[in-house]
Amino acid sequence: EYDVVELGYKYNLTDVQAALALAQMKRAETMRTRREEIASRYTAALADIPGLRTPEVQPGVRHAWHLYQIDLSEGARVDRNQLAVALREEGIGTSVHFKPLHCFRFYQERLGVKPGQFPAAESCYAGSLSLPIWPDMTDAQVDRVAERIRAHTG
Repeated sequence: EYDVVELGYKYNLTDVQAALALAQMKRAETMRTRREEIASRYTAALADIPGLRTPEVQPGVRHAWHLYQIDLSEGARVDRNQLAVALREEGIGTSVHFKPLHCFRFYQERLGVKPGQFPAAESCYAGSLSLPIWPDMTDAQVDRVAERIRAHTG
């Protein structure tokens, strides 16, 4: 869990970071294509697990696959936190993204919002888990993540 207790700032890149980014841009399409392959592999491997939904991409949409988030909805054998802990114990790192703003202390104090006011956002957050995905991830690594998810959810 994490919290926002005060407003932060968005910092610009340093010149060195910008130079690295320019070098990476030459590989951007290759990296995106590999992420797409990884996402397809995850989707195929996790498709039939009860209570687990994989991302859906509409025809004609080109996804960046910066994240690959699964949703453990009602009917799943484990909840998001149980699966994250089980995978971490096996050396597989996952992440949780997009905590609803009304659940952060800063916004609660400034805007008077509170948990329970936006149940759809909270439900999405409660079931979402981001799986490892990076361009140099091997098929064997993807398969291991998928196999361990199947072991804990099947």
